[in-house]
Amino acid sequence: MRYYLLIILVFLCNTYLYAFNPCYHDLSENMDTVVVSPQKVSSNPSVQDTIVKKDSTSISQKHIEEMSEEWFKNNSSSNQKNEDREVGFTKEEIFLSDSGFDDIINIFGHDTRKNYSKKFRARWSLIDIGVNSLMNTSYEMYPVSNDFMDIDNNKSTEFALNLFRLPIGLSRTNNRIGLFTGLGVTWNNYRFNQSYTIEDKGGMVQPVSLSDENIIKSKLVTTYLSFPLMFQYQFAIPGSRVPLCISVGITGEIKLGSHTKVKTDTAKRKDHDDFQLVPFRYSYSARAKYGFISFYFKYYEPGLFQSGNGPTTTPMTFGIGLF
Repeated sequence: MRYYLLIILVFLCNTYLYAFNPCYHDLSENMDTVVVSPQKVSSNPSVQDTIVKKDSTSISQKHIEEMSEEWFKNNSSSNQKNEDREVGFTKEEIFLSDSGFDDIINIFGHDTRKNYSKKFRARWSLIDIGVNSLMNTSYEMYPVSNDFMDIDNNKSTEFALNLFRLPIGLSRTNNRIGLFTGLGVTWNNYRFNQSYTIEDKGGMVQPVSLSDENIIKSKLVTTYLSFPLMFQYQFAIPGSRVPLCISVGITGEIKLGSHTKVKTDTAKRKDHDDFQLVPFRYSYSARAKYGFISFYFKYYEPGLFQSGNGPTTTPMTFGIGLF
C-alpha cells in the first residue's frame, strides 16, 4: 500500500510543478521563442542590427512587421490594441547576439533572457513500465535443474519511478546535446512459470517445489535504487515544438530489498531474504522519447544472482515511459 501512496504523491508533485513552473514546460515561450515588439524595435536601430536570420542576413523592419501581423493574427485576441502587439520569433528563424540581449533588456525594462534559455534541459520519463525476461539461463551448478527460473514474460513486469534529474550541458551554443544523471527506484517482478519458489540455503539459491499446493501465483520481487548517466541528443522535428530525444548510457543500481511471494487459493505468504541477488548491478540502456511517451530497453549486468551462488541468468527489459 505504501508504494501506491508514494506513486500518487510523486505524480501529484510533478503535475503541480509542470502546471505552475514555466521551466518545466516544453512550450516555445520558455525555450525557443524571443518576443519582440516591432514598434519598439523600429525606434531603436541598434536592436534591428542584432536581429539576424540563421543564414546571417538581416531581417528588415518590413519583414518584422509582416511577421508580426501574421503572428498576431494567429495568437492574439482581436480587441488588443495595435501598439501593444508583440511578435514571437522561434530560434529556428532568428537568434540574438549578446549585445542584442542587452538592448532587448533595455527596451522591456527587465531581464528578457529568462525567456530565452540556452541551457540543456534533459527529458526523462517520470514512470517506466516494462516487461522482464531472463536470457541465457544456465543450471551448471545443479544436479537437477528443473528449470525453476523459467518465468512468464507476460506477467513479469518492471515498474520504475524516476524521481530527480540533473542535466549537464555539453555545448555553450547548442542546448540540444548533453548528459544527465538522477535518482530513481526500480521494482522488478519475476513470475515463475512452474510451481516453484526459491530460498537461500547454505549460501546457495535452491528451488522449493510447490506442486502439492494449488498455486495461483509465485514470484520473486527485487527493489533497486538507480543512478543513471545518460547521453541525450534532442532532434528538432519540423513543424513541432517538441523534440525527439534519443538517450543512451548506463545506469548503476544498489539493491534495497527483495522477497518472494506465493499465493494459493487459501492463503498468501511473503519471504523477505537476500536470495544471493547481486547487491550492485548496472544496465546498458537506450531510450527514445517524444512528448509524454518514451520507449526504452535495458540489459542488466552482471546477472540476477551472485556468481557461484545461483543459476547464471541475465535480465533484460523492454518498456514504455510516461510523463
